[in-house]
Amino acid sequence: MSSKILVDELAGKTAAGNITVTSEGGSATMQLQQGIGKVWLCLNAEASTPAARDSFNISSITDVTLAHYRPNYSSSMNSTDYSATGGASWASPDGNYGSVVSFRAGSLFTSSSLDMRVFRTDNYTEVEAMEAMITIHGDLA
Repeated sequence: MSSKILVDELAGKTAAGNITVTSEGGSATMQLQQGIGKVWLCLNAEASTPAARDSFNISSITDVTLAHYRPNYSSSMNSTDYSATGGASWASPDGNYGSVVSFRAGSLFTSSSLDMRVFRTDNYTEVEAMEAMITIHGDLA
């Protein structure tokens, strides 16, 4: 026999944003909202105007310069203290593959956007990737 829970909204009993999840082993707990990705993007970077193939919490994408993009968030993060991970794919005319996404810290790393750059893995020069992806975890404002 299977069970199904159908809800439109989850809210914690003691506080609306406080939902605790127990680990698989039962000895640790975590807050549900802390483990959910707040922003993600699959960017079609080889288009003349880079655009999202698919995304969550992205309002627009700024094409800053060659291999330099700035995704802007629909809902801002609480601060600049969040975690960003990324990847990219690229194929050169000579058959070499590989690229890496780098995030720029400082004034261009804000609660409402993040600067990302794509580099070749063989010589670390900037390159227009076929696609670039990011995921962000942290607290929303």
